[in-house]
Amino acid sequence: MNVSGIRPREEIYAYNSIRRNVLRNQQMFEAKKRSDANTVQRDVAKAISDMGKDFVLQQYQYFVGSSEATTDTRVFRTGENFAL
Repeated sequence: MNVSGIRPREEIYAYNSIRRNVLRNQQMFEAKKRSDANTVQRDVAKAISDMGKDFVLQQYQYFVGSSEATTDTRVFRTGENFAL
């Protein structure tokens, strides 16, 4: 205990609290950055999955609609003119 009431190494306490705050801010920034990266990866994965589902749905619709296309082609090709 210091009799005069002056702490001999006050700068040590100040440095430690500043360093602790800097480390905490860095950790929070890194966690946010990882979270953002995970969100982007999830969004890309979902977009690719949705594209695959759309492709399968289009194939199914074409397959189911192909029997109708043989009887009346004007349903799918209204704007085409093949006259030469």
